[in-house]
Amino acid sequence: MKVALQKVLFLIFISLLISSCLSDTGNQAQSRIQIGLRMDSIGDTVSSAGDTLTFENIQLIHGLSFFIRDQDTLLIANQVQPFQFDANSTNPQALLSLTIFPEGTYQEFNLQIPRAPEGNTLIDPAFFGEEGRRFTIVLNGTFNDSTFRYRSERIFEFPFQFNPDVSVPEFNAAFTFIISTDIRGWFSTGGQGFLDPRIDNNSTAINDNIGESFRIEQIDQGDGLQ
Repeated sequence: MKVALQKVLFLIFISLLISSCLSDTGNQAQSRIQIGLRMDSIGDTVSSAGDTLTFENIQLIHGLSFFIRDQDTLLIANQVQPFQFDANSTNPQALLSLTIFPEGTYQEFNLQIPRAPEGNTLIDPAFFGEEGRRFTIVLNGTFNDSTFRYRSERIFEFPFQFNPDVSVPEFNAAFTFIISTDIRGWFSTGGQGFLDPRIDNNSTAINDNIGESFRIEQIDQGDGLQ
């Protein structure tokens, strides 16, 4: 029910965006796209085999994102931007909005979560550690009533291939996609209990889980003429 409501709210947002972009002449507007990012389990407390995890807030860095269109690269975002989620924040959040989505056949969307860039005053200090360490993801929570901060240094690249390809006409089409991940799965052992995020030796397994957890789904395609 919670996820369904989030999708409805996100679709309302995109419909308002679409309506604002329509031309005054013949209701013609160039095709456009909205991509949202959703963090499942944020703010939740989950249990397994006696272990309890609470996910209070998470921050991540959004880096280079692009589409593959007709085998060519269409760059749409190259500005590093931090995103933060907690129980009170909008979820999903608008990751990308393009009011001009060039026509063509799109095979793939690529998302990057890079390390925090040096010298960027907009980035939370939590992304920076001793000896020049820089992080891509910062998660705060509790594990069995003990607070933790999990920070990942791994750079994540997600090539989301469309099946089937996405065909975009020149005018009056709107596309909405949601990229999602369930934070609970980041700490899965594949069996019972959870990986303890406080133990450094668990970092490789946790990062591997993160790298396999992101999914993309198309939740709306309309003519934008409502």
